[in-house]
Amino acid sequence: MTKRAAIRGALVDVRNASAHKAVRLTVEVPAELAEEVLGVFGWPTGVRPVPVAVARMQDEPEQPTAPPTVSLAQHAGALCRDAIFQRFLGAADYDDATRKVRERCAVVSRSEFVAGTPAGERWRTLVEEFHGWQAAERSGAR
Repeated sequence: MTKRAAIRGALVDVRNASAHKAVRLTVEVPAELAEEVLGVFGWPTGVRPVPVAVARMQDEPEQPTAPPTVSLAQHAGALCRDAIFQRFLGAADYDDATRKVRERCAVVSRSEFVAGTPAGERWRTLVEEFHGWQAAERSGAR
């Protein structure tokens, strides 16, 4: 029988894992629980991944609940490095993706992407289009 356990951690990062058509979640668990984590889950490998479930837990008021924020410009820079986002834009590489984002959002620099501004809204709209395109790709609609 497989051991089952719930161990509190914090989701701190989500990234596209384009080679696997998945997203990679980074969950940080307090160091004092490391032994418990390894006792329950063992050491996962690419050949023997450990099946898990992901659930949102209620925030604890005594702990910081808000992760460090990433600016829209930083988000744009990260997405421009993503091969799937580049394919969505029809871009050949990072530099081409950066140029296409600037053109599509009518900005000179991604630093103009600030929440609550027209440039920030154009970036948000482009990201929503990208997510819709990704969903269509996954469902085979394209």
